[in-house]
Amino acid sequence: MQISLALVAPNTIAREGLARILGEQGFEIVAQVSGPEDPVLDSAVRDQTNVLILLDASVKGDKCEVLEQVHERHPDARIAVLAETFEFDSMVNCFRGGAHGFLVKEIGCKPLVTSLRLIAQGEKVLPSHLADYLPDQSLTPLMMDGEQSLEQANLSDREQQVLRCLMVGYPNKIISRHLNISEATVKVHVKAILRKLRVSNRTQAAIWASGRGLDQMDYSNRAMAN
Repeated sequence: MQISLALVAPNTIAREGLARILGEQGFEIVAQVSGPEDPVLDSAVRDQTNVLILLDASVKGDKCEVLEQVHERHPDARIAVLAETFEFDSMVNCFRGGAHGFLVKEIGCKPLVTSLRLIAQGEKVLPSHLADYLPDQSLTPLMMDGEQSLEQANLSDREQQVLRCLMVGYPNKIISRHLNISEATVKVHVKAILRKLRVSNRTQAAIWASGRGLDQMDYSNRAMAN
């Protein structure tokens, strides 16, 4: 499933670099603008039924106010904020302002792609820095056992195929069609994956896999999910 993405970033080099990277990963870049007030953004988002807006937090003005304006003008769009550094209060304010994901620029290409796909599919994504603000007793097993490898998780070949689909952000219906198995079987595999990885949801599973070098599925096959 191809995702329409609009880039809002004041730096031309950064904007073009992101467009090239994400375009190669199967995103359809529908707009590249330096600021949210650009009419090109309004036109591009208006003409799309499902669009993800990647907003660079370095845009001019108060980013919370800018984010609220973007959300008000494009209430049906998914919004991901790309920040220079992690600040807890800033992250909270972004989510209050309408963001669906908060990412930090130090993120690698694979986790970035995975995170954006998850946000586009309706998930909310938070940076791993958030773990530093949680008391030890509230950390999930995944956070406490961050060194667990893919091999130690002991996933079957089919479970790894399903996990790759989760990394792309596919829902169960699309996974079943892509792998030619029933939705009920997909649910069984997803439940087993969450148990083996010791995570609580699909988003955590996808980010876990991306952080451990599991290759995402071949995007040349994404037409099967259309």
